[in-house]
Parts: sequence; structure tokens; C-alpha cells
Amino acid sequence: MKKILVAGKKQAQEILRNALEPEFNLTVCDSMEQAKLELCRPVNLIVCTVLFDGSRMFEFLRHVKSMPGTQTIPFVGARAIKGALPLHEFDTARTAAKLLGADEFVDLCSWIEDMGEQQAFERMRGTVRRLL
Repeated sequence: MKKILVAGKKQAQEILRNALEPEFNLTVCDSMEQAKLELCRPVNLIVCTVLFDGSRMFEFLRHVKSMPGTQTIPFVGARAIKGALPLHEFDTARTAAKLLGADEFVDLCSWIEDMGEQQAFERMRGTVRRLL
């Protein structure tokens, strides 16, 4: 089973757990130090939310993409909880994430509002499958 590292606040972790389990094996963390330690173990994909460890998603992304052992791991930036990133700033954040090497940047929060949990979660799983 593919292992996904989910880096985010507890509330976002729960949403992503509901979206991705049981199809994927998740390891969750809420601090930069914990996330870096988890990268010492095999990881197939990273999902990192905007508010990870005091809004350190971009810092974590730079770290992942700068290390030879982790730079090829697919990285998905995510807005998973309402208020995590104002909608009008989403495009700017997505562009910045892509420029730093993110493979995808998703707005799971808006997907849930627009299409309901089940369809949003299926779309998220499809995004993950595509990147693996």
C-alpha cells in the first residue's frame, strides 16, 4: 500500500484522513521537525496543507525539493479547511507552490462546498492516484 505523508493542523489531518483512507496508508504530522523525521522513511507522496506548522507549507516544500533523497516525491499543497487561505489568494499560492516544485495544489475545502464530501474526496483520491 502506498504511504502518504500528511502534514497539517489536526482539523485538516482529519479531513484528509476521511478523504484518503483506507485506500492509502497515511502518516500524519503537525510539525516541521516531525515531518522531516518522517522523510527518513519511505514516502510515496506528500500532502501538505497551507496552515501546516504555523503556515510553513512553502518552507517544507522548499526543503523537500532541495534534498536529493526526497526531491522526486510528488508534493500536493492543499487548502483543506475554510479560512486557511482566502479564496482570492488561492491562485497566487498555487502559482508560488508550482514554481517551488509542487506537483499539484488543490482546494479541497471548495470542492467539498461545491460538490459534497463524497465527490470531493473521490476527486482528491483521483489526484493522488494520478501522481503515484
